[in-house]
This record gives sequence, structure tokens and C-alpha cells, in this order.
Amino acid sequence: MKRGVRLILAFLIWALLMLIFLIPVFFVNVAAQNGSIYDPRHSYLEIEINISNEINSTDNSNVNLTLYIFPKKDYRQEIISKELFDLSGDLIKKIENENYVKFSSTIKDRIENFVYVSKIKTHYYNPEINEKINISELLNNIPEEIKIYSEYNNGDNIDFNDPFIRNKALELKSTEDTLEILHNFAEYVNKNMVYDLNIQDLKKASEIMQNKRGVCSHYATLFMALTRSIGLPTKYITGMAYSNEEKKFREHAWAEVWLGEKYGWVPYDPNFREYGWIDAYHIKLKESHDSSTKAIEYQYTGNISPGKININAEILNFGEIKQLPLSFAIRPIIPETGMDSYVPLEIKARIGYYLSWPIFLVSAPGYFGDFEKTLLLKPEQDTIGYFLLYTPITNQCESGCISDIEVKDIFGNFAKSQLLFGKNKGIITLEEAQRITPSIGALISNLDVFCKSEKNYYYDYEKARILCIAENKESKERDIILCLNDICQRENIISDGSKQYSLEFDIRNQFKNQTMMQPMSPMIKCVSVKEFGENIGTSCINFVVLRAPEITFEGIEDKKIKYDGKTRLSLNISANTNIDLNLTLKNDDLNYLEKNTFWLKNGQQTVGFVIDSNNIKNLRPGIHEIKILAVYTDKNNKEYSKEEHFNLEIEDTNIINKFFVWIKRLFV
Repeated sequence: MKRGVRLILAFLIWALLMLIFLIPVFFVNVAAQNGSIYDPRHSYLEIEINISNEINSTDNSNVNLTLYIFPKKDYRQEIISKELFDLSGDLIKKIENENYVKFSSTIKDRIENFVYVSKIKTHYYNPEINEKINISELLNNIPEEIKIYSEYNNGDNIDFNDPFIRNKALELKSTEDTLEILHNFAEYVNKNMVYDLNIQDLKKASEIMQNKRGVCSHYATLFMALTRSIGLPTKYITGMAYSNEEKKFREHAWAEVWLGEKYGWVPYDPNFREYGWIDAYHIKLKESHDSSTKAIEYQYTGNISPGKININAEILNFGEIKQLPLSFAIRPIIPETGMDSYVPLEIKARIGYYLSWPIFLVSAPGYFGDFEKTLLLKPEQDTIGYFLLYTPITNQCESGCISDIEVKDIFGNFAKSQLLFGKNKGIITLEEAQRITPSIGALISNLDVFCKSEKNYYYDYEKARILCIAENKESKERDIILCLNDICQRENIISDGSKQYSLEFDIRNQFKNQTMMQPMSPMIKCVSVKEFGENIGTSCINFVVLRAPEITFEGIEDKKIKYDGKTRLSLNISANTNIDLNLTLKNDDLNYLEKNTFWLKNGQQTVGFVIDSNNIKNLRPGIHEIKILAVYTDKNNKEYSKEEHFNLEIEDTNIINKFFVWIKRLFV
């Protein structure tokens, strides 16, 4: 008994090692990892900021300065200390409030320099909104003092009355959910804008809408124009943010949107993909109605030449790492596929509040389209999104490869899966994959769908039948649409219940633009479930398509036989699949019937009959047409037949030989 257990364990270990060494692991790194200190999970940062400005003069000059750009105290930013120094390091007296710092200077040495030094504490901020904010109710309850941030002043860069901006905003405003609308606006800006450092000048939103190129200020301006076009108050924020590329703080701009008395002003950075939340690496220096406001103002006597304002920031201390209460998982919608296949990778996530969630495809066999996305997670709902994987054609993977797949978010969460691909496996075309994946936004569903094929195989003349079960986990009835290719049917499913459905499609239509060359072809079909025009579920099915069996005879030759003799008939037969073939040679006049069974493999082969004159009951000299009847069936027991002919010449002989043949037959 113990010996048997040891043998089984040894076999399992051997099989595992063979699997590890025989199946190659294939993947490529998609999103590069950087060595930056930036980590958005830091709960806070302590930062020192120096704002300086050098002023040159050709004579003694008196200057009154008003500085508008400096760290501001607000819901996520604390001011620890702040001082103003001159070129000699002496303190400068100042008058300040939340909007400006005013001070005076006398330039005696033809050059002056002031430095505004502050220490601040910036916090990671997310209001963690766990309820739907209705856009109509929000717009009807905007305080009078806030409404100025939804209005247009002559000369503003945020010219939201532009018809192209208004039309786009209405197109993206497909819901009453305010946070979903704002997510759509921010995603539109992020996905359609091209970041271009060659465009630095401030521009009007209408011009940005046309060209869709620029830097952070242009991203914020276009987002604000979309937001104000539907009546939502929005602020323009000037500040600094940490640059991963340059490994330092740089000038930056983003927006804040008014979301009611309960939540107040909420940050939106369409450039950094921080929608409705913001990391501690953002430093607010100024807030304004429009991007066209100034940073500093000079009033002076004499002749001065101000230099550029310089702003430097250095991190003094990091707060603890913040963990998000988020769970997510990934899975390819089909675990095995062929090469040159497009496989949707499903991402399913859940959290207790609204979160626009940036994620990255880190490793995969290949991908099509975006390798980074921002999904809108809604409170306590499973949110589904997709990346589109691609399996390359490579000799390395003809016998099969396992590809590691990994998705990460910017908060340090990650999920892993695997995909097996190789030669002679079913594939998903790009068109089929794009039908499965959504065109915009996230998918939120409390409905599970499972589908299977009625049979494991079908012939190409059949209709395939797919059986599906849908389970509704919501306490309300739902109208859903199930789609398989272009075949869709609408169904109603009761609350907290389940229902079975069936879908059929013609197999032959799948090959209408191509010839099915192989005896069998693996096929993958995916059923998508839609609700309110969006995909809410997908189930994919594997089955095999068999060619309807077919044979052809090639080069059948006429035969000659002696009156008392034998001859061999060789038949060259081509079959398009494996076939059990029943062959019959027949001539009624000769009362001749010969049968045999052959096992034909896919391709061309030769089978033979021995024609014996003793088996011809009405033996008569001359040329006689012999019928060849081939009969075969497929796995559905559908019968096929094919008929061919050849001439058999029976040689004549003398009467004595005929007599002896007749006598022999009497005793045989």
C-alpha cells in the first residue's frame, strides 16, 4: 500500500516538472516601472517652498508688490510657517490675507530679490462619497456666492458657450449621476488631449477643443469648460505637482468642482487621472475663476525690470502609507486561445465609495489599445472593465505557452492571472473582442451569466445552440439583451431570480468569407449581456466545428478479367476528414455484388478490391458497367452517398473452358 502511494506521488511530481519545463512562460513588460519617490499612498507630506523674484533697476526705485501665488490654507493643505526675506536675508514686513501678500521694497543696489519661504503640510484627499449626487438637484441648490464660478466673463479663456464644447458635454452627460458625468468629462479630456510641451501659452477652451494639444493648464481649461457648460461651478487651481520624469516639483494646474454643501469643492486633475481625489504631491498656490489671472503685480517709481518668478519645493517628511479598502481580481474571459487572438481581460473591483481608479496593465503576452485605464468604481458594487490582450504569432509558442498577466493600480494593489495560448486553438477576432468590451466608462452589474454549448461539436451544416443562465442579484426586475454576434434577443428577468435562455446561429455563416481547411476547427463564441445600452456581463464558450464528411474518387481505370480469373481494382480516394466508408461494387445484369468497409483518414489514400469471376453469378463475356457506391455517416448519423462507375471487360473463351467453369461452380 505504502509503495503504491509513493509511486503515485513520484508520478505527480514528475508530471509537474514536465509541465514546468515543457510549457514555456511567455510575457512582455507593458507598463514600465519608475524609480521615483512619488507614491500617492502617502497620507501627507511636509514640504518647504521657496518663491523668489529678482528685480533689476537702473536707478533707485520704490516698488510696491502684490503676490497672488503662494501656498493656501484649505481643506487639504496646512500652513506650518511662512516668512518673507530680502536679498540680505532680513525679514520684510508684509500685509497678507488668503488671496494676496503685499509688501514694499526700495532698490538701492540696482538689484533686489525677495524670497517667500513657507513650510506646509499637504494631505491625500478623497471625500469618499458613498451616495449618488443627482445632477438636477445639485444644480438647483447652488449658493449665490458660488454661482460666479459657473458664469462667463468677457475675455475668459473658459469660453464654455462654444457649440462644440456644449454638444460634447451633452453627449457625455448620459446620466443623472454627477460623479459619473464628471468622470466622463475628465476621461474625455485625458484620452483625447495630446500632451505637448511645445504649447505653453494660455489658450481659450474653444481653441483647445479644436486642436486638443497642450499641457496641464489646457487640460484643466477644457475640463472646466465642459463642466461649466452644464452649469456646475468650477475653480481653476494653479500650483505645483511632482513630476516622475524630472524627479522634482513642477508648475501644474487642475480644477475643483462644487459638489454641494456636504462635500464642498472636490479636486479633479484630468492630466494626472486623479478625478474626485488628489494626492499629497499637489501643492495649491492659487485658486481663481479663470486661467487668465496674474501671479504678481508691481507698482513702482523709477525704472525696473522684473525677472521670472522661481518656485522650488523640497519634501521634508513623508506621512504613513494609506491603504485603500479595495479588492479586485482579473481573468481572461477564456483561459486558452490560439495565436493571433484578441482576448478581453476582465477586471472586477469593489470599494465602499466612488473612486475614479487608475490601473495599468503591467505584464501580458501583448495588448491592443490602451494599457492604462481609469475605471469609475461605485459604492459597494462590482465594477467591471477590460484590457484587450493579444497573443502574438511566435514559433516559441506553437506547442503552447503560459503567459503571466498582471494589473496594478497606483495605490500598490495588484492582481495576477495566466493565459495559455498556442497553435491549433480557437481564436477571438478583433471584431468579436470589441463587441464584448465597452466603448466608454465602467460596467456595473449585479447579474451573473453563464453559458455553455448544447454539444461539444457541430458540423458546418448545423446551427449551434448556446444555452445561458442569468441570475439577477438585485431586488427588482430587469430588462436585459443577450447578444451573440449580430443575433440579439430581449429578455425580462425577475428580481432575485434566474432564467434560462437559448441562442442559435448558423455555423456555415462563420466561414462565409473563408474556406474551412482543417477537419476540425476550435471555435470560441462569446455572449454579451447588455442593460441600458452597456455591457454588464460576458460568457464565452468553446466548441469544435467539424467539416461535413466528403470524398472524391480520382483516376478510376477500367478493368479486364479472364472468364475464369481475378483482377485487382485500386481506388484513389480523398477524404476531408476521418470516415468509416462502406464501398459496394454492383451490376444487376451480372448479378454481381461485392462489399467492403474501409477506415479513411483525412487526406488521400488508396483502397483495393479483388474482383473474382467466381463471384459473378451471371458470368457473360463482354463490357459491363460496374457501379461503385460509397456510403458513410457523420457523428450525427446523417448518411451521405457518392456514386461512380467503371467498365469491366470479361474476356470470352471456348466452350470447353466455359463447361469446366460451370462444373466448378456446382461444387463451390
